[in-house]
Amino acid sequence: MQPNGRSEIHDAFPTGQKPDRERQGTIPGPSGAEWRPPTSPADLQPLPSVADKWDGWRGVYLRHLVATGQRVKGCAIAGVTRRELQAELDANPDFREAVDTALGEYADGLAVGLVETGRRRENPVGTIVALKALRPLEYIERSASLSVSADLIQRSTITDAGAIELLRQMFGNTTPATQKLLAPGVPLLDAPPPEAP
Repeated sequence: MQPNGRSEIHDAFPTGQKPDRERQGTIPGPSGAEWRPPTSPADLQPLPSVADKWDGWRGVYLRHLVATGQRVKGCAIAGVTRRELQAELDANPDFREAVDTALGEYADGLAVGLVETGRRRENPVGTIVALKALRPLEYIERSASLSVSADLIQRSTITDAGAIELLRQMFGNTTPATQKLLAPGVPLLDAPPPEAP
């Protein structure tokens, strides 16, 4: 970590470990020329940050946000209250955008760290939780559940056709495969025969 809060690329790799690109050989550069990964930390330059464009308490706050993602502690380090920060965010759209970009830089660092954590076969849960909070649409769980409560003791007077129509209405927003299964005239596979009322 640089004194100005910017991180360097080589911080992502443990001592002696090389990025996968280097293990695989060379990669064509933007102009078609051969690109080789840096071989030492001295070859690397710090990446520019949105925080570099700000000074005073705003710069201090943004540098802390890029480095840690901590908003409340960032206020304390910058010497402002949360109320003062909120007033500045409301009054200054450029600063509001800079805060959003700083959180994006922090999330990018987490994403790179998550890949490295996977390569080292370490537990990624903490990083995943942080990324879910920062980028919920990209790190959303891909599952859904449905809970149905019913009184199974009492016999219903609903007919088979009525029950199927009720199911069609309930599952109107299901996958195409389920919708095809519930289409009129399609027999329900492996369904037990209805009991007589």
